[in-house]
Amino acid sequence: MIPARMTEVNLEKKIASLKRALRIACDSPEDAGIQMKLDQAEQELNLLQRQLVLDQAAYYSKPNYAGDAAGKARLDCELEQRQYLQSEIERLKGELAASQANQIAK
Repeated sequence: MIPARMTEVNLEKKIASLKRALRIACDSPEDAGIQMKLDQAEQELNLLQRQLVLDQAAYYSKPNYAGDAAGKARLDCELEQRQYLQSEIERLKGELAASQANQIAK
């Protein structure tokens, strides 16, 4: 990666972080708490998806991958974790939307 692109990526990450912090600071304490949990779950999902891609590549690159029970179990576990995090993210989004709608109705 060229240095200019690395700088651009770092700036984008900082801007996104500042936007999240600003949004959380402007929210009610309840919404801020939900948003923080949502952000954390999305970050965990992102990392898990990256790890899953690496683990799948390592598993399927083996000539005898079908005999690798431990590797298969690891992939299955990561797929279950991904599914759980995706459902948790959707739940938190729904909770946040309901909380915000409730505040507007007040």
